[in-house]
Amino acid sequence: MATNNSVNGCVKVTEFTSSGTFTKNSRTQMITVVAWGGGGGGGSGRKGASNVSGGGGGGSAGGVVSYTILGSNFDTSVPVTVGAGGLGASSQATSDTDGTSGSGGGKTWIEFDNNMAIGGNAGSGGTGTDALGGSGRYQRGESSIGYYENEAVDWQAADGGTGKIIAGEEPTRYTSGLYIAGSGGGGGGYSGAGNKNGSAGQGTVAFIGGTLNGGNGYDAAAVQKAFGSGGSGGGGGGGTFSGPATDGGNGGTPAAGAGGGGGCSNSNTSGSGGDGGDGYVIITEYLG
Repeated sequence: MATNNSVNGCVKVTEFTSSGTFTKNSRTQMITVVAWGGGGGGGSGRKGASNVSGGGGGGSAGGVVSYTILGSNFDTSVPVTVGAGGLGASSQATSDTDGTSGSGGGKTWIEFDNNMAIGGNAGSGGTGTDALGGSGRYQRGESSIGYYENEAVDWQAADGGTGKIIAGEEPTRYTSGLYIAGSGGGGGGYSGAGNKNGSAGQGTVAFIGGTLNGGNGYDAAAVQKAFGSGGSGGGGGGGTFSGPATDGGNGGTPAAGAGGGGGCSNSNTSGSGGDGGDGYVIITEYLG
């Protein structure tokens, strides 16, 4: 549904944090759309013997599309579907058992041109070796109709952090593309008598990522979202020798990936994966 529908001078801004319907103003000359898919959920850690109980992988950030078109090319009433963040995997309570994968983020789209922001991939469950984070999304932001002085932009999400038997790894960055939302950190494992840290989540231009050992990512404010900054990734949960492992942190909104849960010994419970940040849509109308 539209959570904000404000007119300030000659600009009208409408935000969607869940699905709803957009209604165009009769004075609109141009429209800018920015839409994010949901972030991927984190995997849970493994429960097992020392040196074979890795943390879960972090979820990757959701994709984003951004474009500006003439108002005359936009329908008067348009359904908007906002993808939810992927759920984190539940903790593992059965001995000598791998963790499970989280779920992927939902897709977000504006139905008049079917231009879609893809959801983030989920992190894998912890194993006796490494648990890969969700593979990073790559997306080109553009409109299928009605271009108006707007070039396509390449958006690249990092892979979620790898869950490890030792300390979890941070999200894997790429050398090209613009990062728009953070991916989740990998969970730490259970190795010998020591506790192993999960990694921090990935930050954005506006925020640091969730802190190591399960810190939640940060939500972007409205003005930051309007200029293309998503939420930051959740931190990976820590592995533990005694006591329950730490859960992965939730991804910030919009679109950030969640952290993976920590691994643990057979006498405890592994960490669950965090939930990915929900998708989001902001539509700015320029009135005549």
